[in-house]
Amino acid sequence: TKSKLNQEESIARSNLGILFLKTNHIYKAESQFKKAISLKNEIQEDLSLSNSYNNLGNLYRLKESYEKAILNYGHALKIRRDILPLSNGKIWSLVQNISTCIGKSISEFNYLKMIEDIISENKQILDLDVQSINHFAKANINATIRSMTIHTYFSR
Repeated sequence: TKSKLNQEESIARSNLGILFLKTNHIYKAESQFKKAISLKNEIQEDLSLSNSYNNLGNLYRLKESYEKAILNYGHALKIRRDILPLSNGKIWSLVQNISTCIGKSISEFNYLKMIEDIISENKQILDLDVQSINHFAKANINATIRSMTIHTYFSR
């Protein structure tokens, strides 16, 4: 039947995408993952569809396209939450992937600028000078990095 052929083709395209990704053919991998997702949407293969979104998220993370990675990890997470228990490691690996992308998408410069803007808007209340602002922002960045390191270590 057509759905059986689509299922087999979607699996083949996912596997081909993984092969292309491992051999650093990023654009070919992206094309295969997108075709697999399209086919899996037609036949409503839930867990397999989640895996394809996860693979596409991994590809975008490697390309440092963190917003696209987060979007695809989010699609995968929604599907997995609906069919797997919350204690399942596949759910928590996606949460970790999303956290990593969020952390990498906020550069130190952008973070410092964001903190400076927030504080300057409330300068009268806070009564802080620029040097204090930069010290505060750097301390927050260091705390965030330590927190992410600890989380990564204990979630292995």
